[in-house]
Amino acid sequence: MMMSFGMVRAQSPDDQIIIPQPAIPKPVTPKPLEIPPPDNQPLHVLAEPNELFQNGAASRIARVPPEELSPGELSLEGSQPGSVPPIPEQHAIPEQHAIPEQHAIPEQHGNGAAHPAVREERQLLGDLLDSDAVPDFIRLSTERYADYRSAESSWSFLPASGDDFGWLSYQNLPYLQRGTQSGITTSINIHWLSGPLSIPLPPRLYDFALGYQKRQTVSEIFSYDVAASAGVYSDFESSARDGVRFISHAVGIVHLNLCTDLVFGVDYLDRDDIALLPVAGISYRDTSHPGLRFDLVFPRPRIEYAFSKSVRGYLSGSMDGGTWDIEYPDESDDVMTYRDLRLAVGLETAGPGSGVSAWELGYVFDRQLELRQNPGTQHFDDAFVLRLVWRQ
Repeated sequence: MMMSFGMVRAQSPDDQIIIPQPAIPKPVTPKPLEIPPPDNQPLHVLAEPNELFQNGAASRIARVPPEELSPGELSLEGSQPGSVPPIPEQHAIPEQHAIPEQHAIPEQHGNGAAHPAVREERQLLGDLLDSDAVPDFIRLSTERYADYRSAESSWSFLPASGDDFGWLSYQNLPYLQRGTQSGITTSINIHWLSGPLSIPLPPRLYDFALGYQKRQTVSEIFSYDVAASAGVYSDFESSARDGVRFISHAVGIVHLNLCTDLVFGVDYLDRDDIALLPVAGISYRDTSHPGLRFDLVFPRPRIEYAFSKSVRGYLSGSMDGGTWDIEYPDESDDVMTYRDLRLAVGLETAGPGSGVSAWELGYVFDRQLELRQNPGTQHFDDAFVLRLVWRQ
């Protein structure tokens, strides 16, 4: 046998010539390429599942000690190359834990004292509801006109000398506090007189009155304030029959808009000089600039400005006086009527109990005195009046 160029020549017993075939090499399977994934990235972002488990994951599991494998890789240990293990389901996200209800604040401690939080809540509520709340003048300046007359107490001093006529008065008007809708009202007033020398007037006069007042807002556009009282106005030196008076008012308010109210009605005074007065005017406030308010309502106009929540000033006008049954030193009876007009400036400060205190200085003019049994009118010089006022 002889070989040449990788060819084999052989002879058979029959002397046939066999042409040898070239040798075919045995195929060699290439070794898979090992590509370990970085340790700081999850496996599923680097390759498709087949490549991952055939190459990277299997290779890493084979060469890394078990204690360094992650829990997920430990679960893959023993997987066959080429197999794709099932992707584990995501863990169910637990439902959000229910928010526990707030613990109820105990009303009292063990020693019987109220819990601090309860005391604070009661204090806040009390500031809104009880009578100790302090008024806010800036807020009040934007409120609608709804109270024609309200509770007021005052000391007034109008000095005089010689044949002039002076007064010192304590007055408590028979009206409800602001914001009170209805109720019984009372009034007790005392006036100490000084002069005039030409007329022997009594040294003191008294007013006692009992009445009822009602206020109500009927709708968004209409409110009313009505009041009536029966009183005795006299020096109580003799019969006070001629000193009985019935004073009342009936006033309606039309709320045109948030800034303007129209006021109208009548004020019954039951006096010898003026029995009835009309009530008419407007109330205006600029809600965009709170603090300034115009209550231009006859016969008691008033302009006010709030310097702060607790201090405000005002300019007001009014008619003062009244009618009383009197007795002269000779025991003769008469009925006197005094009247004056006043223009005053005042400074108010807010205090507890929804009350307001004010010092007021006024200019008094058109002063006159009339007597029923002695026709004619006696006039007096203009003067100043100083008042200390409490309003509610």
